[in-house]
Amino acid sequence: MNPPAKCHALVIEDSEEYANQLANVLGRAGLRTTIAFDGVTGLESQDRDPADFVLLDLRLPDMDGSDVALDLHSRYPDVPIIVVTGDPTRLNLGFSVAEVLQKPVRTTELRRLAARYCAKGRLTAPGKPELAK
Repeated sequence: MNPPAKCHALVIEDSEEYANQLANVLGRAGLRTTIAFDGVTGLESQDRDPADFVLLDLRLPDMDGSDVALDLHSRYPDVPIIVVTGDPTRLNLGFSVAEVLQKPVRTTELRRLAARYCAKGRLTAPGKPELAK
């Protein structure tokens, strides 16, 4: 029997520093992470290598994060979208997201996400984040 695949999180965040912080915490928790710095790259990454859940910033350089969320939700309705934003009052999606977290997100919150959205046994040894292409 093959071991279970590593749980995969997609981080869509325009701040390189903050995206790397999120991905590093998730990686240390045993997730495989992919980082996209804009909405289009994030959508393309999800199409190529679907994540188990998505951490999504609302302010992106190329498109509004709400539009990214709507697109992700329409194409992948079973993939939880966790909005990570500095301004939760800006949230107006037309559907409910799995969670809304206010920046800065605490390490304990990210670990809780990993435990909640990854099937038991899919967390593995710590890994380094991948950049979406």
